[in-house]
Amino acid sequence: MGRLAGVRADQRHHRHRRGRQGPRRRALPWAFGGQWPHTPTYLSANKKTPHRLFRFRDDLPDLANLDLRTKIGLDIDIKIGFGDKGSQSLAPPSAGYVWVPEHSPEDCEPALLPDSFIAWLHNIALAGEHRTASGSKGERHWRDIAEGVGQGSRNEAAASFAGRILGTLGDPFDNAAIGVQWQLFKAWNQNNTPPMDEEELARTWESILTKHRQKVTTINANHHFERERPANAPDDWKLEIVDSDPRVFRLYSPLWANATPGGFIELAAEQMLSAFAVRRAALEQAKVWVNATTFDPRWKGGKGVESLARQLVETAVEIEAEPEEIRAAVVAEAILQVIDRARPAAGDDKPDPRGRPTRMENGTVWVQVSAIFEDVAYTALKIKHAEVVRALRSAGAESKQKRVDGKARRFKLIDARALEALRRLSGADERSAEAPTTGGSTNV
Repeated sequence: MGRLAGVRADQRHHRHRRGRQGPRRRALPWAFGGQWPHTPTYLSANKKTPHRLFRFRDDLPDLANLDLRTKIGLDIDIKIGFGDKGSQSLAPPSAGYVWVPEHSPEDCEPALLPDSFIAWLHNIALAGEHRTASGSKGERHWRDIAEGVGQGSRNEAAASFAGRILGTLGDPFDNAAIGVQWQLFKAWNQNNTPPMDEEELARTWESILTKHRQKVTTINANHHFERERPANAPDDWKLEIVDSDPRVFRLYSPLWANATPGGFIELAAEQMLSAFAVRRAALEQAKVWVNATTFDPRWKGGKGVESLARQLVETAVEIEAEPEEIRAAVVAEAILQVIDRARPAAGDDKPDPRGRPTRMENGTVWVQVSAIFEDVAYTALKIKHAEVVRALRSAGAESKQKRVDGKARRFKLIDARALEALRRLSGADERSAEAPTTGGSTNV
């Protein structure tokens, strides 16, 4: 299922020691249009607390967990586990944990967290950091720092003081105002015993300034997501989404309009999320060099610039996949090509010791999965080992162990029935039926 983000939403009444307290604010279905999405959900051991699993996003807050029960009174606990920060939770089939009917991994895929929820999450997380960094510290604390500190606490004090004075700026991107604050920061450093080296002081300042700008940008992201914007991509750019498995994104651009047979480059979903991946695909498929300095900010979007990727997705044309564009068919076809090259077995009617496809006297083919994978892995199709295993299992190929050259080895046995299943899966029969027939005419 890949990386996941978990949302635990308690919907219980709580008691206060001075008396009964009403139910806490409910969790956040409003972030999903008024109701929770269809996503894998299980109940904890008490059978009251639902845990919902969502697809992991790279723009989640850089936290392990975000418990909003104590922070803002929402009965919601979010397990993120971002970066090197671990996070875990018990789930079925652990004792007492059960999947909610019609919400198991077999019934649905993890849903995607909406942009508005991500922006809100960042605001809550950053607001908590701000209160911890400054709001909870009294004036005495800041006065002590302002008067200067000793060598053992200079680095921590410098980071705190830089955050304090940068927090007073109305616009952290105003370089003139930042220059004034930098001079103030350097003057403060002279009160320390001894003062920090100016190069080290500058590194601390730049680090805190970068983080502060990121915070402000993230807080403003909420308005960015909520604001309705017209999805107008440039007229000479177009995106087609092929409804295959997985989906294929055909990106048309004047940059490579005459450099590829169809005037487009093909991208996977993960490539659509990366400007670098798009430039790489353009280089590989069209031999076109795309300038990163001008392309990347436009593709990703940013301050005052709408994301070209987002505009293209929102205005994309969805087209039905041809049989050869469906992933399972592609994998089956690749396996068939390997099997068609099977060599007849030697006189002893034994499989090839290296696992290469071998055709026995009875017509069955013996082959090792690793041998098939070696043939298909490094093609443009980028077929994975698990896809080969899944296709053979779907076709009903048997697993057999046989001693070859004194060693027991495991093979896949592909008989006539499994071979026919692979052909059906690949769509070969449909293509044969659609092919025009030729022959002599008959006169009556």
